Amino acid sequence: MEHHANLLPFFNLSKVFGFKLKLWKMNDNLELDIKDLENLLTNKTKLLCVTHMSNVLGVVNNIYDIVKFCKENGIMVLIDGAQGIVHSRIDLSELGTDFYVFSTHKIYGPFGLGVVYVNRKHFGRQVPPFSGGSMVRSVFFNDVSYLGPPMFFEPGTQAFSQIFTFKYSIEYLKSLGLQNIEEYEIELTKYFINELNQIDFIQVYGYNNVSNKRFAIVPFNVKGIHPHDVSFLLDQYNILIRVGHHCAQLIHHKLNVPATCRVSFSFYNTKEEVDNFIQVLWKIRKFLYL
Repeated sequence: MEHHANLLPFFNLSKVFGFKLKLWKMNDNLELDIKDLENLLTNKTKLLCVTHMSNVLGVVNNIYDIVKFCKENGIMVLIDGAQGIVHSRIDLSELGTDFYVFSTHKIYGPFGLGVVYVNRKHFGRQVPPFSGGSMVRSVFFNDVSYLGPPMFFEPGTQAFSQIFTFKYSIEYLKSLGLQNIEEYEIELTKYFINELNQIDFIQVYGYNNVSNKRFAIVPFNVKGIHPHDVSFLLDQYNILIRVGHHCAQLIHHKLNVPATCRVSFSFYNTKEEVDNFIQVLWKIRKFLYL
């Protein structure tokens, strides 16, 4: 279910350090079953990396149960929150994960900045993951003393302008209400799925129902038409969607398709836009003689 950003770094590091990677595979409902996780982990497992929310399927993983299970078995957890952070409210102090990461542009902030939450229990590290300026207390040729967190984890000059502007993205979302955003997106997704299911030339992937466990991100295909062609035709009506494998080829291997069309909803989308989208799909059908 992982985005390549939460897979390829570990794939490459495994080649350098020689550790073993295991893949937590989706079930036939295109979900991660924690019972399968229990059979996958061993006493040698050190770290579980999992997405909060699939950027292809809209599936929201039960990260609270996942973290609880891993903590009981002495396994660290890193959660890729790039999708989940904008669609679902999360309390990291309650969650208790070791690491939670996301890019700020995913929640309408600036590009080029990321957030890495590190649980305080890891603040006692003696050797930093990266070294450079602005993170040291004293330097001698044979002895280096480092500052404490967060400076310990942040060598070099910080992206001050991005950090400053990101504050306003957070404040804006908080003013809208994260719970309000989630509820609105769920209702809009329900409306969209209901409309799509009435079109016989559309294949929707994974949506048996819409809830806070699967919403906002909808993968589909127009039967017999490559997603890139669908995207081009939609563009003629000023409709922009994402098509391709969405940096998640393993999901598409499971779906047995090379690519999908993806509609992603946010608080600014409307039912009127959904209606227009459906009408354009029918126009595409007529144009292509489907």
